[in-house]
Amino acid sequence: MPRSDANRVPSCLGAFVANLLTFPVMENDQPAADAFESMNFESIAQPYLFMAVAAGLCALFMAVTFLQSGFNKLGQYGENKAYFVSQVEQTFLKHFAGIIWPLIVLLELLSGIISLAGVVLVFINGSMDLIGLGCILSALTLICLLFGQRVAKDYAGAASLTGYFIIAVIGVIGYAWGGAF
Repeated sequence: MPRSDANRVPSCLGAFVANLLTFPVMENDQPAADAFESMNFESIAQPYLFMAVAAGLCALFMAVTFLQSGFNKLGQYGENKAYFVSQVEQTFLKHFAGIIWPLIVLLELLSGIISLAGVVLVFINGSMDLIGLGCILSALTLICLLFGQRVAKDYAGAASLTGYFIIAVIGVIGYAWGGAF
């Protein structure tokens, strides 16, 4: 199926904005119901638009989450790396800690940057491709973090990632349904 993100999303957003800008002005004696009759809500009530908005919100959530986490890890690199090494020292991952740590930081930063770029790109040209990529990369990053925490037997920490993963998957589904026309 050919993609028409650049045409579809802006026209839907445009219809929504147009409806807001042409909001009827009520006279003092005009009932509110009459004021809304002239508005066309069918163009903004399309399910794909709401899924596209959901995907955008999920991507924005992932951007905030992973940019904060990634920059925190960079800002306190030594302390965070020492904590990570202490978490995996009793596992087979201890031999790979020097390689895994920078990869985790890189994955988090890439997930955040691509998710944020996707949200910005929707407003520039209507393309949702980076939102989809950002949510997919965020889900993969969370799976990597989950794997490490499960191997380190930090079950509570692993369980806390579930909510983040659900949001990333909702973003992927929103992109697939709302962004792939």
